[in-house]
Amino acid sequence: PHYVGLNGITLYDANNEQIPLTANNVQAVPRDVTVLVECSKDPRTLPKLIDGWNRGTDDQHMWLAPFGSGKPNFIYLIFEEPVAVSR
Repeated sequence: PHYVGLNGITLYDANNEQIPLTANNVQAVPRDVTVLVECSKDPRTLPKLIDGWNRGTDDQHMWLAPFGSGKPNFIYLIFEEPVAVSR
């Protein structure tokens, strides 16, 4: 199998202030590597995208998802109201 992963996501608003993200703001398809039976206890889960530890190599602070089989991967950032994001 193939995988795709990220250390984290940080967003900034139009004033270059960090936009706080919670579990309600982020979804992914597939959610993370735990959708695979053989990886059901893997620590690299979706909440790690927003835990604030975006640098390093510690698996406890990373997100990993299966990749391939002809299906695209998506990460959704969801907000209750419009949010300006800086470039």
